[in-house]
Amino acid sequence: MYLAAVLDGWRKHQDRYLSNRPVQGVAMASVVQQLPALIGVVVGAFASYVVATAMERRRWQRQQSTRWDIKRAEAYVDYGNAVKNVFYKCGSIANSRGLGWVYEEIDENDALSELGRLASERSAKWESLLLLGDMATLLTAREWHRFVGEMQRFIRDNRTDVAEWKALFMQADAARTRFYGAARRDLGIGGEPLPPGGPWHEPGVGQRAQADRSPEAPPSAG
Repeated sequence: MYLAAVLDGWRKHQDRYLSNRPVQGVAMASVVQQLPALIGVVVGAFASYVVATAMERRRWQRQQSTRWDIKRAEAYVDYGNAVKNVFYKCGSIANSRGLGWVYEEIDENDALSELGRLASERSAKWESLLLLGDMATLLTAREWHRFVGEMQRFIRDNRTDVAEWKALFMQADAARTRFYGAARRDLGIGGEPLPPGGPWHEPGVGQRAQADRSPEAPPSAG
């Protein structure tokens, strides 16, 4: 009896297994048919993620580039103004000594003290320029400052050679033009090259000098 019950149970199990096989086959076939669509969904989602990430990264890079372009332009302007102020103060003192193209009456002690302050201000602005400027603009900035530094030494050493002073003035002003030209190229600013500088009251020289003088600048830098 016991053996008969075991055999009967085994047959029932076999029957159930054999009856379920078609259903399992159909289910497997359905999965296989849907697999390409599932793969397409996964690939599409991944591609969308990659594209969105790339677009976001490009947008962030554009924002960063614009931000640093603004900072760099500010550094160029600040440094240019700082060197120009030293340049004009040296010219004002030279004019008071009869070395320039015109004569100015000033308190020389006060002017020398102000020259020292302006020179220190230029040194501070140089640090920002070193951080943000490109190599070509930094080189022209160094050249411009070198000539303006020679002007400072000329003044503090009480030298009196008029021809030497005027030549130094013109060299410094030409270096200024090269600095702004390099800065404009770095910032992607197009247009014609800057006109020559120089003392505005000298016939045929320095057509731009009067136009770009700051309101606090002396009547002449030469």
